[in-house]
Amino acid sequence: MQSLSMATASHFYATQALGDVGKKPKTKAKHGGIPSRRERRKRMKEGSAEAEAYVEQQLSELRPNAALAREIGGLLEMLIFFGHVQQAQKLQTQLASFEKCVADKKMPASSDSTLTRGEAHDCDPYPPWRLEALQG
Repeated sequence: MQSLSMATASHFYATQALGDVGKKPKTKAKHGGIPSRRERRKRMKEGSAEAEAYVEQQLSELRPNAALAREIGGLLEMLIFFGHVQQAQKLQTQLASFEKCVADKKMPASSDSTLTRGEAHDCDPYPPWRLEALQG
């Protein structure tokens, strides 16, 4: 905070509030909140090729994969080991119905070459995860 004599001697100090010298002024949104042209162009348009590719990528990541099958198999073994047979049976039937549902709903074939390259990294063989002891 500056002295009173400095505040009254200079036009600069006279126009400033004595307590507000260290504070930053509040900035208004540029153009009333309208995003810049670059920001508008960067945003994905609904129905565009980029949006379709993004949706297909997200769907392919949600499909059951080898890591999930290994994890479920281990979890089923541990549930049985600790005596939770009913929970293991329920988990096995629910995951089997999920796999069936995903298999019934085939993903549409894409003409985009990026998806075919992306699917190539997920070629781990799908390990068996069902336990024969739990088959009803």
